[in-house]
Amino acid sequence: MAESAQEMEIAMKRLLNTGEGADLTLVCRGKTWRVHSSYLWPRSSWFKAACKGGFKEGETQQIELPEEEPSMVYRMLQHLYMQTYIVNLGQDEFWSLNDSWAKTRLHVHAQMYSLGDKYDLPGLKKEAARRFNEDVKISGDSKCETLTLLSVVPTVYEITLDSDRGLRDIVVRQIFQRYATASKHFVEELDTALEVRQFARDIIVLHRKKPPTKHAALIREMYWIWHYCVPRLQVVTVISPPTTAAFRARLLATGISLARLVWLFSVVHGVLALVSILKGLFEMLLGQSRGSRYDWARTW
Repeated sequence: MAESAQEMEIAMKRLLNTGEGADLTLVCRGKTWRVHSSYLWPRSSWFKAACKGGFKEGETQQIELPEEEPSMVYRMLQHLYMQTYIVNLGQDEFWSLNDSWAKTRLHVHAQMYSLGDKYDLPGLKKEAARRFNEDVKISGDSKCETLTLLSVVPTVYEITLDSDRGLRDIVVRQIFQRYATASKHFVEELDTALEVRQFARDIIVLHRKKPPTKHAALIREMYWIWHYCVPRLQVVTVISPPTTAAFRARLLATGISLARLVWLFSVVHGVLALVSILKGLFEMLLGQSRGSRYDWARTW
């Protein structure tokens, strides 16, 4: 099965490169491809309209894409023929100096995502988002990896609509997760990314909507005990000081055992003490490494 798929991919690549039996021409900045309309318009309403919508392109059987980069158009054709595209920065035959913006694989995936949206290729958008998500999950926090992640922020927000959260959510989530353990150079480069106003807003929104911690359930239970069980116990105790047996009975009537009440209070007390210590250390380190520019981050 794997061999058949590989053979099919090789055959389709050869068909794309030779243009044998093609009935349509794509032109992009001096580069020309002879392609098969039957591979384009069934998967794209944009190409279907160009080929069968009564436009000039349908009559001349030639479609010009002057706004795109040849290397990106070739990758789009690779996806249409082979169900994937190849990222080999600076080494494919259609690479030019105009592609200097494509600093990393993430930039290429972002541009492919944009082409998928522009030419109505849902499969291309899905593949680009998947590969972007895979490549953005880089381990560690080296200088190179940090620059890669932060440098793609302006590109992602420039080529996608505000309503399209496909790549934006991935970028925001990854940067937000790294911020908790950020190194100094990460914070310095973050300044540039935050100049993209919509990105800065998304970071704030994510922070306010971040999922509860593992102690959230315990805290909610303590809140319920404090505001529901304890006042009832205080009232009945003040009205008629009970014996030990009566107190236990009244405590059980509130739905919680004495042992559990003591345990919960001791756990919460320990957690709060630890949080207080860590908060002090964190604020001290944060003040030394980041300066007052990031005071707003600690007040969210």
